[in-house]
This record gives sequence, structure tokens and C-alpha cells, in this order.
Amino acid sequence: MSALMARIFAVFLMLLIIPEIGNKKGMWYNNLMKLDTIGSLFSRAWEGFRKRFDTVAKVFLVPVVFIVLGRMLLSHETPATIALGFLLTIISVIASLAATIALISVFGKGTDFAASYRTGFKLFWPSVWIAIMVGLAVFGGFVMLIVPGIMLAIALGLSSFVLVLDGKRGLAALAASREYIKGYWWAVFGRMLLVILIYIAALLILYAPFQLLFGSYVGSLVYGILIWIITPFIISYEYEIFENLRRLKPSVAAESEAKMETSFLKVAMVLGIIGWVAFAALIALGIAFAPNGYQGYYGPGMTPPPSQGSY
Repeated sequence: MSALMARIFAVFLMLLIIPEIGNKKGMWYNNLMKLDTIGSLFSRAWEGFRKRFDTVAKVFLVPVVFIVLGRMLLSHETPATIALGFLLTIISVIASLAATIALISVFGKGTDFAASYRTGFKLFWPSVWIAIMVGLAVFGGFVMLIVPGIMLAIALGLSSFVLVLDGKRGLAALAASREYIKGYWWAVFGRMLLVILIYIAALLILYAPFQLLFGSYVGSLVYGILIWIITPFIISYEYEIFENLRRLKPSVAAESEAKMETSFLKVAMVLGIIGWVAFAALIALGIAFAPNGYQGYYGPGMTPPPSQGSY
């Protein structure tokens, strides 16, 4: 049985990894045109960000306000402020999802503040569903010996752009994102690694010192300013990658879900569901059988041995 399972896992790995990294020499997609350079993408992203800064600043200011206030309130130890901070944090997550869709609309369609948020609220639930499906597929990929999860995390990273700009929803958006990146996995990974490193560097250099030196209030404010600027730029940069891939693969936008390869995604999502159920079951079992102090070890009416301090 173990040998059979190993073969099944090997087949899954090959089905995923070969198409995704096929832009390497000698692989299936070595005849594809190259993506634009990092410098070219970065330059266009900065230009788009600069031209639309007034709109994107207003769009993303909405979730940033809730994020900052939520972090400040959660730093208190009173139940009322913690509860309010938790509520604002939930609102910030909802606002961030709508704002992300709105920002994609700004960069992809040139919409203003009002039109962008109309798109954000109109596509809010489809974007939530896509986020859930991506999360399940990636988690299912990690269940399959980790590597497929990493591959899917990149391959499905443009699903929200497909939703807003190609009009595909649900599994079709995930399949289209994977199809766009197929053959360009390493190229996209390398280009996305740049903005990830920029974000981490900004947090380490700018946010961390303020948090350590001046406390949570100032730290939360600096964090809010950083994500207010960096997040829209990251969306602009990802949009340029998406547009580059759309020019290289114009047929993907017109393909229907029926013509796309979705079987692996379905398997990954099923494994993701099983994995989450198993994880929740383990937590529930851990809570159910957790010892209640010494009571769980010695049983009712039994006296635990005295601690060293009682001698």
C-alpha cells in the first residue's frame, strides 16, 4: 500500500511540476517568448502607480484606517478594547478584499474611486470564493509533500486579476491563472520575489524600529503608512505581470472552463478540505483530552505531588 501511495504522489508531482516549470531549456515550453525584464515591469508599475496615486491612495486608505485602529485597540488589555479591536480587524479584512478588487480595477480599467469600489463590492463574494478555493488548493498541494503547494501558490496568484479583467469566476479563474503562468513559473516567481523582498525590507528597516522604540501606537501608525503605499504598488506590479502574460497568451482569456485543465485543481482542493478537516479534528481531540491541570493526570479526588516551592 505504501508503495502504491508513493507512486500516486509521484504522478501528482509530475502532473503539476512539469507544466509549471516547463520554461526551462529542454522542457515543453522552451519555445515561449520571454517575460519582460524586472526593470521594465518595475518601471511600468511605478509609472502606473504614480499616475493613479490620487485614486489608489483614496481606495486603500479605507482598509488602512480599520487596520491601524484595530491594531491599536488590540494592544490594550481590557476586554472591551480587545473586542472592539477584533471587530475592526474583521472589518479591515472585508475592506481589504474589496479594496484589492478596486485597485485591480483602477490599474486595469482606469476607473475612479467610486467606480472602483462599485466593482469591488460587486465582485466581493466571487473574490471571497476564489480566495477560499485558492487556499484549499494550496493547502492540498502542501499535503502532497509541500512542493506542489509552493507551485500552486504562484500558479494561482493571478486569479483575482482574471476575475476582474477577464470576467472568469470560480474554478475557471484559478484554471486561467494557472494557464497564464504555465511555462513561466520560474520567471513569475523571480519577479514576485522582488516585491516580497521589498515588503520585508520595509518592515524590518522602517516598521520594526518604531514598534520597538515607541510602542504599539506609533508602530501601528507607521505600519499603516507603509502598507498604504506599498500594497497599491504591489498590485500595480502584479498587474503589469498579468498584462505581460495576457499579451503572450491572448487565447487564455477566450478559453472556457471546459477546455482548461482543472482535474488537478479539483484533486488539490479535495485534499485541502480533507487536510483542514483532519487538522480541525486533531485540535478538537487535543482540547477534548487535554489535562485539566493535574486533574487530567491524577483523576478526581487524587492529590498531585507538591511542587518544589512547597517544601
